[in-house]
Amino acid sequence: MKKIKIIGWELLILQGIVSIGFLVFLGQSELIPKGIFTGILSGIIILLCLSVFFILWKNKKVQRIIGMSLSFLASAGLIAAFFVLSPAVDMLRKISMDYDEMAKVSVYVRAEDPAQSIEAAGSYSFGILDALDRENTDAAVSRIEERLGTVLAQESFESVTMLAEALEEEMVDAIILNQSLLSILDELEGYENFRQSIREITSEQVIIEKSEQEPSTEITENAAFTVYISGIDGWGGIDTTGRSDVNIIATVNPKTRQILLVSTPRDYFVELPVSNGAKDKLTHAGIYGVDCSKGALEQLYGIEIDYYFRVNFSGFESIIDSIGGIDVDSDYDFTVDDWHYQVGTNHLDGLSALAFARERYTLPGGDLTRGENQMKIIQATLNKCMSPAILSHYTEVLESMEGSVQTNLPYSHIAALVRMQLDDGREWNIQSYGVSGTSSFSGTYSIPNQSLYVMMPDMDTVEEAQRQIQQVVNDELLEEKE
Repeated sequence: MKKIKIIGWELLILQGIVSIGFLVFLGQSELIPKGIFTGILSGIIILLCLSVFFILWKNKKVQRIIGMSLSFLASAGLIAAFFVLSPAVDMLRKISMDYDEMAKVSVYVRAEDPAQSIEAAGSYSFGILDALDRENTDAAVSRIEERLGTVLAQESFESVTMLAEALEEEMVDAIILNQSLLSILDELEGYENFRQSIREITSEQVIIEKSEQEPSTEITENAAFTVYISGIDGWGGIDTTGRSDVNIIATVNPKTRQILLVSTPRDYFVELPVSNGAKDKLTHAGIYGVDCSKGALEQLYGIEIDYYFRVNFSGFESIIDSIGGIDVDSDYDFTVDDWHYQVGTNHLDGLSALAFARERYTLPGGDLTRGENQMKIIQATLNKCMSPAILSHYTEVLESMEGSVQTNLPYSHIAALVRMQLDDGREWNIQSYGVSGTSSFSGTYSIPNQSLYVMMPDMDTVEEAQRQIQQVVNDELLEEKE
């Protein structure tokens, strides 16, 4: 009997320590509303009191065993809950840490060149861009020169195409170029196979300086805010710059539970913050960093965007798969590769959702219809993530986000949104609007000496988007679209 009593005391001490630790963890997570936290606290206190009652105040062996069993199960349950919830908190903190954004600047030689390393190419002549992306290029050159202990022989060229031609025609032995700028050549006639004709021998990761932004004190039910959603044209890590093929402004009003998604076509011809008044495709802004894309949209719509949310192709695919797929309504019947989409509801997994969001060539509206489809994907994903069904998938969702999603939305703000949703579980009214334009061809800031396809903005639709954004900010209810 004495031994049982000692074990009982040990279990009670363990239960007390685990209970306090779990409550501290919940409090520090900032995710639990006061009402729910109070309920959890009450439940933990009741379980502890019952354990104490049966173990200490009952002299019969059976009651003590019942109390010990209750104490053990309570401790085990709280420990299990901690290990289930802790990864969620850790992941939310990770994606909201606003990691440095990197430009990958590489040295390329012709595919048949014998040099296999930068050390073997130290005496080569190197072509660089005269002005475009010069800050990142100079940073990479400085590091390479420091590594080699020599000064590189450099020759400047005005554009990416001229730089490519200089390498092909052996005017230089190698070129130094931001890898994201290389992707522009893929869409130019005559340069489709350039990537296959060259070989990377080294690269440098250069940190892109971001503007210092003071976040609002807190997200509350009384303040609307805007988020720039950027879909990066690439796979793998999220920290490298790349063309932004998805450009959506989400205006969120927690008070009215409204979200307005405004889509801007990737080829919209707009001024960039880095271009000194020159215009470029919106998608090219992503090459110069998320601040550049955000700034271009702020200037276009005359608004201030509070936060950004970046996701690349691998992250997009993983998130859709992790929530068990989504149901999306298609306005058109079309086929892309191995996937067929019918008019009406389609259940999509990650890859088929990605193909749906990227396709434009087989659709009547081209890039405009693609923008509409992208918003349908986001809307379906948000609806799934805000439903109780997400609870059975949340660990998979969080794992899918690692390394593929990045935001500067502070953790405290994310926690505030989670608390609000858990507190009342109200549904959100999610509406969408896409601006339009007319097809044209023009030189761009990134490729000034080539005529590229661009979309000239229809300012009437831009002004309508501004009006709807202001409606949401002013707590006015948007008309629900059928």
